[in-house]
Amino acid sequence: RLNFYLGRSAFETGHYKEALEAYEKIMKSGRDDSRVKLEHARTLTMLNEYEKAKKELSEVLKRPLPPRVKANMERYLSLLEKKSAKNIVTAAIMVGVGYDDNIYNHTYLGSTHYGESEVENNNTRVSDSFHREILSLRHLYIFDNREWAWDSSVLFFNRTYRDHDDVDVLQPSLMTGLRYSDKNKSVYIPIVYNRLWFGGEDYMEVEGVRPVLSYFIDDRTSLDLKAVYLAKRYVQSEERERDSNLFGGRVGINRLLSKERYIRGEVAAYGERRKRGRRESRKRLR
Repeated sequence: RLNFYLGRSAFETGHYKEALEAYEKIMKSGRDDSRVKLEHARTLTMLNEYEKAKKELSEVLKRPLPPRVKANMERYLSLLEKKSAKNIVTAAIMVGVGYDDNIYNHTYLGSTHYGESEVENNNTRVSDSFHREILSLRHLYIFDNREWAWDSSVLFFNRTYRDHDDVDVLQPSLMTGLRYSDKNKSVYIPIVYNRLWFGGEDYMEVEGVRPVLSYFIDDRTSLDLKAVYLAKRYVQSEERERDSNLFGGRVGINRLLSKERYIRGEVAAYGERRKRGRRESRKRLR
């Protein structure tokens, strides 16, 4: 009885290894108690020993048990099945329609001063309706130690206008890479690729990395660091002078005030380095 309550106390205060030792002392003494085995399985779960916990619960469920105890153990076993899954797939889809009364974003000004000259603007507004679809797919493969995983997500964005296909947008995006998580931190280092079709023609592609680090200072405070380095290339030959490399990052801190409220502070800095094209050539000539 003393070991049982030592195990319960250790479990409730987060000392799971000590709890495991207390329950195993009871089991080694020859006492075959279903409640002890349930608490032992719960402790194994907190130590990410899902397969051992499932095996223990499955063996106990073969015994004659009070209906309430059996129901609780079956519920816990179902939870373990979900937690021990190696492949997790999630999906979301959003669809909608809209109306844009100025699809080309023309200015309302009739002209613009450019140096000593005055340039006439096309301020004719063109309107059109559109439909938009967004599809998000994510696959998470979790390795045996439950701390490492391969995290991949695909996003498809489509916006199609009724009469003006020159402003239609289609963009598939892929992000895939290793993820590491424990009780104190989470690290994700994904490779990123996306391609933008604008007006039905190849327009731009982006590839690079977006590492993310989240660190949990305590149960209410977390710190996250996000960096990015992307190569942006324009596929159309007349646009290639706009190729560049994007880089930067941000630091954020989150503080949970209550279940409904939290506060966040963030500092970010981003830059762009010219990669190739006529802009770079002119700079060298000067």
